[in-house]
Amino acid sequence: MDDQRDEQPPEVDEGRVAKPSRVEAASATAWVIRARQLREPALRNACVLTFGFFVFAWRIAARLLDDFQQGGDRWRQADWLVNGAVRRGAFGDVVLWVADAADVAPVSLVILAQAVLLGGFLLASYVAVARLRFPSRLTLLALSPLFVGFWAWDTAGVGRKEILVYGAMGVLLAAPRSWAALLFSGALFSVAAFAHEAMLLFWPLFVAALWVCHRRGAPRWAVLCASLGSLGLSLVALVSASAFYGHGQPSQICAPLLARGAPRTLCGGAIFFAGDSLAEAVAFTARSARRGWPFTYVAYAAGSLGTFAALWPTRASTRSAALVVGAGALFAPLWWVAVDWGRWLNFHATSITVLLMLSAQREGECARELRPSAFWLALCVGLTWMVPHYVEAAPRWGPLGDAAAVFVARLFRL
Repeated sequence: MDDQRDEQPPEVDEGRVAKPSRVEAASATAWVIRARQLREPALRNACVLTFGFFVFAWRIAARLLDDFQQGGDRWRQADWLVNGAVRRGAFGDVVLWVADAADVAPVSLVILAQAVLLGGFLLASYVAVARLRFPSRLTLLALSPLFVGFWAWDTAGVGRKEILVYGAMGVLLAAPRSWAALLFSGALFSVAAFAHEAMLLFWPLFVAALWVCHRRGAPRWAVLCASLGSLGLSLVALVSASAFYGHGQPSQICAPLLARGAPRTLCGGAIFFAGDSLAEAVAFTARSARRGWPFTYVAYAAGSLGTFAALWPTRASTRSAALVVGAGALFAPLWWVAVDWGRWLNFHATSITVLLMLSAQREGECARELRPSAFWLALCVGLTWMVPHYVEAAPRWGPLGDAAAVFVARLFRL
């Protein structure tokens, strides 16, 4: 009997659960932490931003691929190939020299550079928002029609020379504490100034981005070298461009390109206007604005100023508003000399968005979440219409507006 009692299994309390092992507990804790890190609304924002940037990248890549198949566009690639003793000609001469040395067509080299710069900036912007765990406000800014979406839905602005400046800012987004990244960024900004003298207008905002990097741990000497070096070289580029303003004939500029197999259609846009004087440019802009939609751009500018001032992560709203207004005023001269008014809004919106991404790197800043209804409403409003590239063009539908128009047309068989 004693042996039988010894062989009976011990009683188990069904209300108690066995404790997990240390390995199981650590694994479960890690999954809980990850789930909390990507809980709503961060997971929602991550999915929306990932899908949006994928669509943007696809449309931009399709535009560049079409340009490659057509032998180049008279604005998007021809602007990079202005050469000779004319304004911005030194940059084009270097592009032709590199193309000859690499034994590739100049247009192909330009498209490759555009793809690398645009892709790098897209990736750097995405990573910057992801570091902050996809806050709602920065997610909406990254998807706004004045940021990357401007290139995706009005492809006339894809790959223009300002992407050299955006590439420099993208380097700061990717590695804000690296002295090598700061020096490379300053060198890339200097190249942008030689490519187009108007890029000098970005310099105060570029220095502000460098200063934010210094506050995040970048060495002071690298910030000073990048700031002063880019300023000195940019002033040299400005003096050089001023000396050749109004010089050059389209036939002289286009001849080296035709000799390298470029199509003649490449000579009708940026190259055709390369020799215009400042007075001619101002007169053409005035005529275009009178028959265009100027108030559309004014409304977008006012809306963006208020939006950026409200989102700035500092408590001093007056100071942040003054900074945003001052940043917009930097590009005010461009509104008088060229018809690319949507492009000038993109200049302001992109540079301020980059500054917001850089200055909001500490956890908690720009992290005040929106209500789901407010987030979706702001996203839908931002994607319903877009600002066109040229002042002569009428306001255009954005991706949601296009989809709604197609749905209505099919519904009523229009």
